[in-house]
Amino acid sequence: MDGIEKLVSLVELDMSNNNLVSLSQKIGALSNLRILNICHNQITRLPNEIGALKSLTEFYLAFNRLDRLTESVGQMLALEVLDLTENQLNDLPKQLGGLPLKVLSVENNPLKKFPSNIPLKTEDVVAYL
Repeated sequence: MDGIEKLVSLVELDMSNNNLVSLSQKIGALSNLRILNICHNQITRLPNEIGALKSLTEFYLAFNRLDRLTESVGQMLALEVLDLTENQLNDLPKQLGGLPLKVLSVENNPLKKFPSNIPLKTEDVVAYL
């Protein structure tokens, strides 16, 4: 993904179905990005720089191989939709509790328990196990 940091005006990026195994640390330079879709890849970890995407409102990570979600996701203060369906997550970072999530999808992950610090409002849609 050489040169991705130059796409600073980008608001939507769809890299689904590309057999990606990782994301460049330079993804954090996309300060105007609102929607990021990296579903159906082979990603096991996200770079900490992903937290720099402060304008991101929708983040689609379904059908990857994530076994851990970086705590820096908790810095995405505009995030309303987070799709983690079909990964290998055993737990979720407590930092998710500070986000304005409206949709959190975590079905088909080996989660041990759902974090109690993620506040659920009536408009929230949460799929668990």
